[in-house]
Amino acid sequence: MTNAADRIRAAVAGLKRLSTIWIVIGNLIPLICVLAFGWPAGVLLLLYWCENVIIGGINVAKMTASSLALGAGGVVILLFLVPFFTFHYGMFCMVHGVFVVVIGSVGGGGLGVHGGVDPSPFSLGRIVMEQIRHEPGFGWSLATIAGMQLFSLVFDWLARRRYREVTPMEQMAAPYGRIIVLHIALLGGGFLIAMLGSPVAALTILVIMKTLFDLGYVAVDDRKPGDSGGAKLAGNREKIAAAIRQMGQKKA
Repeated sequence: MTNAADRIRAAVAGLKRLSTIWIVIGNLIPLICVLAFGWPAGVLLLLYWCENVIIGGINVAKMTASSLALGAGGVVILLFLVPFFTFHYGMFCMVHGVFVVVIGSVGGGGLGVHGGVDPSPFSLGRIVMEQIRHEPGFGWSLATIAGMQLFSLVFDWLARRRYREVTPMEQMAAPYGRIIVLHIALLGGGFLIAMLGSPVAALTILVIMKTLFDLGYVAVDDRKPGDSGGAKLAGNREKIAAAIRQMGQKKA
């Protein structure tokens, strides 16, 4: 039994290391594109905006897993939370996307789109497709980010059954703290870089800062609570989960 437990712990530790490697690779490809193809600030910021959209989609999958783990009551919660999150997070990303397009199309932002840039929420998909078709490395970078997020979802979050450690409501709110801080940093830095003409050195620093932020976020997110406050929080989660299960039993 001990040997089996040790093997499981070793496998989990290996998956965590792979997740870290994926984060580094996912941020290394945009850096290579900045150095090799001379990506301007606008293209880099648009790629990071796409990453936030992907994170939102992955979070829907996490909310679904967390809800289904609670039985029939969790399904009821899921039917309310997913539409609410999709609308609220979608509006959040659309507003951010408009800012990215505006920043990327002024000064030295360099976000070139055939037919001109239209800074409206309805043109964001078209602008992304334009970059995939015409900007070297953009499609590969986007595919790597999506693969990184899917890998983390399957082999880190689902395989380790982390959906049992969080309520659907907690998971719904999970992306906002990370993204708000990242938005402020990227938009502020991107605006200054665009005004200065997208110097490669400044973009490189921006990519490195974003990589360190991602690694730090994963380290904090993976840390297990070991104090009395953490135990109290875990107890509150279990109470909420029990209430949701009981609601499902009553409806049944």
